[in-house]
Amino acid sequence: MSGISDPSATMNKESTNNSLLESTFLDLSLDMQQTLAHYILQGKGIQDLINKIAKKTGCCIVLEDSVPSILAVSFAQDNSSQNDQLRPYLSLQTSPSLSSKLYTKITLRKQLSITDQYQEITINRLLTPVKAGNELLGFLSFLKINTPYSELEMKLAQHVVDFLSALMAHDRKIAEIELKLKGNFVEDLISGNYLDIESIKARARALEYDITIPNRVLVAQFDEAKQFSRYKNPDEQNNFRHELVKKIQSVTALTAPSMAVSGNNEIIILVQNDNPNHSFEEFKHIAQEIIKEVSPLLKTKLYIGIGSRCSELKDYKRSYLTAKKALEIGEYMITEGQIRSFEQFKIHALFLSTLNPAELYTYARSLLQPLLDYDTEHDAELIKTLQEFLYLRNNIERTARSLNMSVSGIKYRLQKIQKISGYNLKDNKLCFDLQLALIILQLFGEYNVLNG
Repeated sequence: MSGISDPSATMNKESTNNSLLESTFLDLSLDMQQTLAHYILQGKGIQDLINKIAKKTGCCIVLEDSVPSILAVSFAQDNSSQNDQLRPYLSLQTSPSLSSKLYTKITLRKQLSITDQYQEITINRLLTPVKAGNELLGFLSFLKINTPYSELEMKLAQHVVDFLSALMAHDRKIAEIELKLKGNFVEDLISGNYLDIESIKARARALEYDITIPNRVLVAQFDEAKQFSRYKNPDEQNNFRHELVKKIQSVTALTAPSMAVSGNNEIIILVQNDNPNHSFEEFKHIAQEIIKEVSPLLKTKLYIGIGSRCSELKDYKRSYLTAKKALEIGEYMITEGQIRSFEQFKIHALFLSTLNPAELYTYARSLLQPLLDYDTEHDAELIKTLQEFLYLRNNIERTARSLNMSVSGIKYRLQKIQKISGYNLKDNKLCFDLQLALIILQLFGEYNVLNG
């Protein structure tokens, strides 16, 4: 076999390939013009266009928004072994060539041809930003295995993106209108600001959401000052909020019908609770999934308050307020984590909801400060002894047994408590106040009391 190739044969092959690509380019242009017309007039979607591009070009096509989160994927061939090879690396976030520093610097304003070497595969990614004017809408990636892109393919990708820009801009405008309608609706629902019951029900039906069955209101908050420190203008902040709402909505929709909207420094989420078997723990699981999915997008922690169950329309306001109050109280409680609800606080929720958390904490600390200081300085257990004594209704013998101490030892400690604090432990009202202070400090994570 000769190792010398025929130059004329090579030229003919390249010419044939270019002709095929030019034909594909013209065919795709016509297809995209038709798809765009169908999209606007008959509601055909972006996925239709992505599918056509993949089949015509023989590439895997990935469309991502500006977050970036994947919006649409299409493989050139169904049930191909290459599909499984490509699947882990669809998102541009998996590209080792696109470090966060590079990504921020260029904001991907121009088309890039990237070769990514993974442990078991080499992927050629043709990445083109999708823009409407100066606004970045997303990214389109052509993916092939170990095959570079020609100049004509790069031109074809840019032409595809020009059409996608029109489609995505149209989609965004519709989404913004829908979000505004949803936002106004939710704001009126949780504030009780509507003319009559039928009017708010009609608005819910128009948005294809049912408020006549049980729901819960969840409120999500994050440190906006920290998150938006790198955003230069309000439009960028609003775009980020919209993307965050979309992400949250996609998570909650997997579990139950839901609606998420951006409010005043918060995100309000309605989640249907019509299944009698849906326990509070399931809503905690939904909140955990939200936090897990959106955390990569945030520079700060997301906190979620879970409101009470809504059985009637008037309950939505109460559910929203209890979710907000749970978040407020949780700020002062070391042990409550990122998910908070009055159902965690149990019987204490009734009195926690009526008082200012900071004042409540200050009150409890002021009553017990001398004993807390003494325990810290001397590595003693006066607080523990006091808690057990009050829990056992001031019974010295039972307290001694509970703490595995002698009666005389307990009496000595109680005398010490009275001497340091100046309190008379025979005063029933004072003992009630001290027990309440101990409960408050327990709720605020100040120290661990014994389980009775």
